[in-house]
Amino acid sequence: MEAGIKTESTTPLSRHAEVTAALREKILSGSYEPGERLPTIHELAAEYETSYFTVQTALTPLVEQGLVERRRRTGTVVCENIGVLTRVAIYCSSEFVDEPQYAFTRELYGQLQRQCAEQGMGPRLFSDSRRSSEHNTPFPELAEAVKTRQVHAILAPLCDQASVKWLETLGVPVSFVSHGGSHGVGFSISQLLDLALGRLHEAGGKSVGLISPDLGIRGREGHSQPLATMFTTVATELGMQVDDAWVHVKKVDGHGHEHFGYQAFSELWAGDTRPDGVLVYPDTVARGVTTAVLEQNVRVPDDLKLVCHKNGGIDWPCPPAVDWVVSDVARWAAEMIAMVQRQNQGHAVEPVVLDYTLQQNGR
Repeated sequence: MEAGIKTESTTPLSRHAEVTAALREKILSGSYEPGERLPTIHELAAEYETSYFTVQTALTPLVEQGLVERRRRTGTVVCENIGVLTRVAIYCSSEFVDEPQYAFTRELYGQLQRQCAEQGMGPRLFSDSRRSSEHNTPFPELAEAVKTRQVHAILAPLCDQASVKWLETLGVPVSFVSHGGSHGVGFSISQLLDLALGRLHEAGGKSVGLISPDLGIRGREGHSQPLATMFTTVATELGMQVDDAWVHVKKVDGHGHEHFGYQAFSELWAGDTRPDGVLVYPDTVARGVTTAVLEQNVRVPDDLKLVCHKNGGIDWPCPPAVDWVVSDVARWAAEMIAMVQRQNQGHAVEPVVLDYTLQQNGR
């Protein structure tokens, strides 16, 4: 061993992470205010009962995270824009942006861009063109941007579960569209069923059908339930009749939603019996259903009471008397941004569940 050089064991490696966390907490809590100079490295070493080297190492992540800056002759100073995000990534699979059937994702994508720009966040877009089978590993361009501090937070308008896993490991604030997950922002399907079926019941409907893809849905108790089961439960509680022939729920990828809606309604309407009302979810399926309704001259609500899901800001031709259960895309974007802001300020976050609103147009 060379004389005069103090070696560090493996213990200080974990110790410097502890010092980093302690200093970060003081900065984010306001104990150290923006513009304030931190104690010298020697003073911090004495305060935390560790070495000069450990404190120096502990400060590096804080510099990289934009919490402090090192100034010549002044020392280490808390940055002025603490808690303010200025470099935000919007990450999405390219198919959800390029394909015409994903109007919702494009609308949310646009809302995120506009709202981030209005708040001075300088949104940077990352469109992942890899095959779905490759989504279980980080998108290289995004991972590199995070590593080099070109990106301080990530908004993921729509991504699969494989992507969610690595997004949550990149070490920056993140939020995504989801019906669950600690960083997810979504709407309550249970509340949608209550609103929609309640409206059909209020309008005099005594029997009801459902047209929807088979989605991974969380029920009232927070655990996954088949959508058809949840639908039947709510309808039964309202005293409404449900027949298996009126429930069209099947696995359908996004490319086939509109066609599925068209075919499902055509089959339902051609059946031996028909329900008084039908709930259609989501809006991508409702497009196909309303096309079939118009083609077959179904009078809404005289022949059929119809409640469809709709994402606010996205319209298409449909009978004027359709009732809507609406999700507010602008609010969805705002909540996703608010979630990464809370994380950036050092706060723990929980899933955000938004409410639908009912837009009544039928008699």
